[in-house]
Amino acid sequence: MNRIYLLLSLVVLAISAKSQPVDSLWIRPFHYQNNIYYEQGNNTVQLNFLTKAKDSTYRYYPANFDISASQTKGLGLNYKFFSVSFVYNTLLDVRAAHHLRDLSFNFSLVKRKWGVESFFGHYNGVVSVLDSGKFVANPNIRFDRVGARFHYIRKYARYSWRAPRDQSERQRKSSASLICLIVPSWNRVQSKNNLLPNDTLSYKYYQNQWGLRNVNTYKLEVMPGYAFTISLFRGRFFISPMWALGTGIAYNNYETTVFRTHNLKYTFCAYSEFNFGFNGARFYCCFNTFTQSYNSLLDPVYFQYKTTGGKITLGFRFGTLEKVIPEDIGVLLDRVRKRQQT
Repeated sequence: MNRIYLLLSLVVLAISAKSQPVDSLWIRPFHYQNNIYYEQGNNTVQLNFLTKAKDSTYRYYPANFDISASQTKGLGLNYKFFSVSFVYNTLLDVRAAHHLRDLSFNFSLVKRKWGVESFFGHYNGVVSVLDSGKFVANPNIRFDRVGARFHYIRKYARYSWRAPRDQSERQRKSSASLICLIVPSWNRVQSKNNLLPNDTLSYKYYQNQWGLRNVNTYKLEVMPGYAFTISLFRGRFFISPMWALGTGIAYNNYETTVFRTHNLKYTFCAYSEFNFGFNGARFYCCFNTFTQSYNSLLDPVYFQYKTTGGKITLGFRFGTLEKVIPEDIGVLLDRVRKRQQT
């Protein structure tokens, strides 16, 4: 899994390209183009196994899990062609009491016309949500997720992807664009116990997934969408929502208490963001919320993944450190070669 994430990160670096042209009446870079920031917020990850049953008992229970519910604090850096962030999660409620652990990391590269964000998540233990509303810790279930989110901007010369998200430039006039998200990913659920019941009454609802324990899913999703930014006072204040909705294919390999099997099925997916804040010459502040979800058919059970979160970001801009970090990847590689030769 770590090798997969490392490969995705190297791909992100390898596909760095020259900057695309921009209309300066709509988008204006700052004199200080690099920034460091502090962020704080909440994040919730949920995993559900749903059926087509009309009876709510068999539709949801007992396969509704909170994978992670945490308060996040972190530091990040946007410097020239790359962005990196380190986030510390403080687990909430029953997860902290039972020492359930999670680890997440992301790396992104954003150009004018396109961009990509790779993501990694490892969650050791989940919280089962009962019909009564109580939360029960289950340390025997593990969830892993690795992938990347590519985006393409149709009107990249007048609409800035980065202005409302990392405030590395200013959207001086209101603008909008059609977008497209492409998301390849791998998801794995492992359990020492049954994820789904294996009693006689529930068989007609779960069928092939009766007594489900382990699931491996490889998927590719495409989501067309729309994004726009409302700029106030020449971009010093902004409001910027974004929506994307689409479908994809998933190869599912799963194991029950009886057998192992696999299938190829379709998925439904959605992603949305809402950003607003202040974007000054030296300092900036932004409030961000996001929601993403996908439903993958195992047949007859639906595998559902949902993430919601919100955060506040405070940042400071600074100039280039050319003696420390070079202007582009080519210069960086030349320095590495010269050091190897000496």
